[in-house]
Amino acid sequence: MPVISYGPYIKQELMLAGDRGVSPADLFYKLKQGVDTYKSNATYNSFMRYFHWYIQLGYVSKVKTDISYQRGGDPNILKAPKTYYAITDKGMLASEETEWTNPRTTVHPEWSSTGHKYSEYITDYRKRKSVEQKRRGRPKKGSI
Repeated sequence: MPVISYGPYIKQELMLAGDRGVSPADLFYKLKQGVDTYKSNATYNSFMRYFHWYIQLGYVSKVKTDISYQRGGDPNILKAPKTYYAITDKGMLASEETEWTNPRTTVHPEWSSTGHKYSEYITDYRKRKSVEQKRRGRPKKGSI
Protein backbone atom coordinates (compact mmCIF):
# COMPACT_ATOMS: atom_id res chain seq x y z
CA MET A 1 0.00 0.00 0.00
CA PRO A 2 1.54 3.34 -1.00
CA VAL A 3 2.28 5.96 1.63
CA ILE A 4 -0.01 8.97 1.37
CA SER A 5 1.68 12.25 2.13
CA TYR A 6 -0.09 15.39 3.22
CA GLY A 7 3.12 17.36 2.84
CA PRO A 8 2.55 19.01 -0.55
CA TYR A 9 -1.02 19.92 0.44
CA ILE A 10 0.01 21.41 3.80
CA LYS A 11 2.92 23.35 2.27
CA GLN A 12 0.70 24.74 -0.51
CA GLU A 13 -2.01 25.87 1.93
CA LEU A 14 0.52 27.46 4.30
CA MET A 15 2.11 29.36 1.44
CA LEU A 16 -1.30 30.63 0.30
CA ALA A 17 -2.18 31.74 3.83
CA GLY A 18 1.01 33.76 4.20
CA ASP A 19 1.59 35.62 7.47
CA ARG A 20 -1.99 35.32 8.71
CA GLY A 21 -1.49 31.56 9.12
CA VAL A 22 -3.95 28.72 9.00
CA SER A 23 -5.42 26.37 11.57
CA PRO A 24 -4.62 22.64 11.26
CA ALA A 25 -8.31 21.91 11.98
CA ASP A 26 -9.32 24.05 9.00
CA LEU A 27 -6.71 22.33 6.82
CA PHE A 28 -8.06 18.94 7.81
CA TYR A 29 -11.68 19.98 7.20
CA LYS A 30 -10.75 21.22 3.73
CA LEU A 31 -8.86 17.98 3.05
CA LYS A 32 -11.88 15.87 4.07
CA GLN A 33 -14.21 17.94 1.88
CA GLY A 34 -12.03 17.23 -1.15
CA VAL A 35 -11.46 20.88 -1.99
CA ASP A 36 -8.81 21.45 -4.67
CA THR A 37 -7.07 18.30 -5.92
CA TYR A 38 -6.67 16.57 -2.56
CA LYS A 39 -9.17 14.29 -0.86
CA SER A 40 -8.38 11.82 1.86
CA ASN A 41 -10.04 9.30 4.15
CA ALA A 42 -7.50 10.08 6.88
CA THR A 43 -8.35 10.57 10.52
CA TYR A 44 -7.76 13.83 12.36
CA ASN A 45 -5.32 12.04 14.65
CA SER A 46 -3.08 10.86 11.80
CA PHE A 47 -3.21 14.31 10.18
CA MET A 48 -2.20 16.00 13.43
CA ARG A 49 0.66 13.54 13.95
CA TYR A 50 1.93 14.58 10.54
CA PHE A 51 1.56 18.26 11.42
CA HIS A 52 3.41 17.66 14.69
CA TRP A 53 6.50 16.53 12.76
CA TYR A 54 6.49 19.84 10.84
CA ILE A 55 6.39 21.75 14.13
CA GLN A 56 9.34 19.69 15.42
CA LEU A 57 11.30 20.35 12.23
CA GLY A 58 10.65 24.09 12.51
CA TYR A 59 8.84 24.25 9.14
CA VAL A 60 5.82 25.93 10.75
CA SER A 61 5.53 28.36 13.64
CA LYS A 62 2.66 29.49 15.81
CA VAL A 63 1.23 32.83 14.69
CA LYS A 64 -1.71 33.37 17.04
CA THR A 65 -4.30 31.65 19.19
CA ASP A 66 -7.98 32.62 19.11
CA ILE A 67 -10.54 31.85 21.77
CA SER A 68 -13.54 30.18 20.15
CA TYR A 69 -17.12 30.22 21.37
CA GLN A 70 -19.90 27.72 20.80
CA ARG A 71 -22.54 28.49 18.22
CA GLY A 72 -24.72 31.36 19.28
CA GLY A 73 -21.79 33.30 20.66
CA ASP A 74 -22.50 32.52 24.31
CA PRO A 75 -19.38 33.80 26.11
CA ASN A 76 -19.94 31.34 28.97
CA ILE A 77 -19.40 28.30 26.75
CA LEU A 78 -15.83 28.15 25.48
CA LYS A 79 -14.45 25.65 23.00
CA ALA A 80 -10.79 24.74 22.70
CA PRO A 81 -8.68 27.66 21.47
CA LYS A 82 -7.80 27.63 17.79
CA THR A 83 -4.10 27.99 16.99
CA TYR A 84 -2.91 29.33 13.67
CA TYR A 85 0.43 28.41 12.08
CA ALA A 86 2.46 29.97 9.27
CA ILE A 87 5.25 28.52 7.18
CA THR A 88 8.79 29.53 8.19
CA ASP A 89 11.76 30.30 5.97
CA LYS A 90 13.17 26.88 6.81
CA GLY A 91 9.90 25.32 5.64
CA MET A 92 10.00 27.30 2.40
CA LEU A 93 13.51 26.05 1.65
CA ALA A 94 12.79 22.41 2.55
CA SER A 95 12.46 20.00 -0.35
CA GLU A 96 8.91 18.96 -1.09
CA GLU A 97 10.03 15.57 -2.42
CA THR A 98 11.93 14.52 0.70
CA GLU A 99 11.46 16.63 3.82
CA TRP A 100 7.79 17.57 3.35
CA THR A 101 6.77 14.16 2.02
CA ASN A 102 8.33 12.13 4.82
CA PRO A 103 8.93 14.31 7.90
CA ARG A 104 9.35 11.39 10.31
CA THR A 105 12.38 10.12 8.41
CA THR A 106 13.76 13.66 8.28
CA VAL A 107 13.60 13.92 12.09
CA HIS A 108 14.70 10.30 12.71
CA PRO A 109 16.71 8.95 9.77
CA GLU A 110 17.38 5.78 11.74
CA TRP A 111 13.64 4.99 11.48
CA SER A 112 13.60 5.17 7.70
CA SER A 113 11.59 2.57 5.83
CA THR A 114 14.76 1.15 4.32
CA GLY A 115 16.60 1.08 7.43
CA HIS A 116 15.91 -0.58 10.21
CA LYS A 117 15.97 0.50 13.80
CA TYR A 118 12.28 1.34 13.90
CA SER A 119 11.24 -1.69 11.86
CA GLU A 120 13.55 -3.92 13.93
CA TYR A 121 11.97 -2.52 17.09
CA ILE A 122 8.46 -3.30 15.79
CA THR A 123 9.50 -6.81 14.71
CA ASP A 124 11.09 -7.55 18.08
CA TYR A 125 8.07 -6.14 19.89
CA ARG A 126 5.69 -8.38 17.94
CA LYS A 127 7.87 -11.45 18.62
CA ARG A 128 8.00 -10.71 22.36
CA LYS A 129 4.27 -10.10 22.45
CA SER A 130 3.47 -13.43 20.77
CA VAL A 131 5.81 -15.34 23.12
CA GLU A 132 4.60 -13.59 26.25
CA GLN A 133 0.93 -14.04 25.42
CA LYS A 134 -0.88 -15.58 28.36
CA ARG A 135 -3.34 -18.40 28.02
CA ARG A 136 -6.93 -17.61 28.83
CA GLY A 137 -9.36 -19.61 30.87
CA ARG A 138 -8.94 -21.96 33.80
CA PRO A 139 -5.80 -24.00 34.00
CA LYS A 140 -6.22 -27.72 33.43
CA LYS A 141 -5.84 -30.10 36.33
CA GLY A 142 -2.26 -31.07 36.87
CA SER A 143 -0.84 -28.22 34.76
CA ILE A 144 0.01 -26.09 37.76
